[in-house]
Amino acid sequence: MSKKLKSIRMFSIIIHSMIGVELLTIPINSVKYASNDGWLSPFIVGAVILLTAQGGFWICSKYPGLNFVEIVEVLYGKVFSKLFISFSAIYSIYIFGVTLRLFTESINLFLLEATPSIIIMLLSLLAVYYCASTNFESICIVFDILLPIVLFIIILLLLVSLTAITPCNLFPPLYKGF
Repeated sequence: MSKKLKSIRMFSIIIHSMIGVELLTIPINSVKYASNDGWLSPFIVGAVILLTAQGGFWICSKYPGLNFVEIVEVLYGKVFSKLFISFSAIYSIYIFGVTLRLFTESINLFLLEATPSIIIMLLSLLAVYYCASTNFESICIVFDILLPIVLFIIILLLLVSLTAITPCNLFPPLYKGF
């Protein structure tokens, strides 16, 4: 079996990593900080993400056959690459912890009210460890199978929520000023 992933498999992994528990928390934070300008935030963030992803794909295409650490070392040199990789590792651990906490709270709230949070976290960590220690290709196949189902459910939820939209509440950007 090949050690390299095909681009369609990476697409599935990226989509699943973007559609996570954060999908439940983004509207709350958007309304909290942006109030009436919250409808504009997904467009701005989406544009920034697309530009960043395009830049990442462009850099990866310039250095085929190198992994992330090797590309960073080529771009930044030995000293700055160590700092950048250290920062990336710390940030990834932080994001993993926040995501695990949000996932645990969601599971606790919607499914397992009587189960202690530590048990849900430990079971989640065990599942992640098991998936990481097995063949990565099988995880990608599961993501490929689940992707159409997840996208269908999200599109269905969006279509159902269209009935609750009131265009009178859609104000121009910076309606109330800074």
